[in-house]
Amino acid sequence: MTTQHKKFHKALRYGTGAAGTLKLDLYRPDNPQQAPVLIYLHGGAWITGLRDETPKRLRNLAAHGIAVASIDYDVVQDAAFPAQLSNIKDALAWVTAHADEYNLDPQRVALGGASAGGHLATISALLLTENGASDEIDAATRIGAIVALFTNFDLTSARPKPVHDSGFTVPAFIANSPVPAYFGGLPPTPAFRQALLAGVSEEELNDEILSKLSPIHRLHTNTPPMLIMHGTADGVAPVAQSMNFHDRAQRLGLQAELRLLEGANHEGPEFDTPETAEYIADFLTHAMPAASPNDHCLQPTTSHK
Repeated sequence: MTTQHKKFHKALRYGTGAAGTLKLDLYRPDNPQQAPVLIYLHGGAWITGLRDETPKRLRNLAAHGIAVASIDYDVVQDAAFPAQLSNIKDALAWVTAHADEYNLDPQRVALGGASAGGHLATISALLLTENGASDEIDAATRIGAIVALFTNFDLTSARPKPVHDSGFTVPAFIANSPVPAYFGGLPPTPAFRQALLAGVSEEELNDEILSKLSPIHRLHTNTPPMLIMHGTADGVAPVAQSMNFHDRAQRLGLQAELRLLEGANHEGPEFDTPETAEYIADFLTHAMPAASPNDHCLQPTTSHK
């Protein structure tokens, strides 16, 4: 089949969510080889955000050899988790179905995202790979890695929380962003958002429920290689979230790499540089090596240096 040569494909339909059609934007490398794929989920506190809000970040990844499918997904006021897991399964199926058309490698697919999107990508990847749960997705598609940017990995009451007198501030564009109409113009509390994510009332919300939704409590021996990136001056998601998650992964003997960006805030420009994209791309190409032309089996994962 003749492959597409355009490098950017906007608003490709991939599934249906609680509020209607779900679309993705596909950023493709300019090379003839099948490209590894990163299915990317945007941030937005689970309640807002757009798949095209960080185009520089995603274009830079494509420029370094990674195809990026940036997807719409259900916000929690429309549907509680695991609706977002179902969205990701549909995106995985789309990659498999359109691999030849867009020159994608369905054997090298990573899940990733930023902030709330990083949380959803990580918890979904863990659930999809737990106990070798290959029946959850098309056998032709493999989740080979996780990339999480400035993510909250622990949602329980024991989680690291922002400290008001730390000197770290919420970026103005986040503080001034409009609140979805569902919330009546008032920013929802973290507990309200967590309750919507869990599909329970605030009164019913407890640490047992939140633990099941927290990646730090769902790590397992089949966890794919992980790249965790966080700014040291994050005023929204404390850097301790990533440090604690990485420490736990290390104690479990998992392949996890922590990359701290000195002085970077939540969604800081440091995450949109060519150097950051190169680092992520290098991690993904090491974590998901291409099979040789004569080898139809997946090669073992190698360590990223």
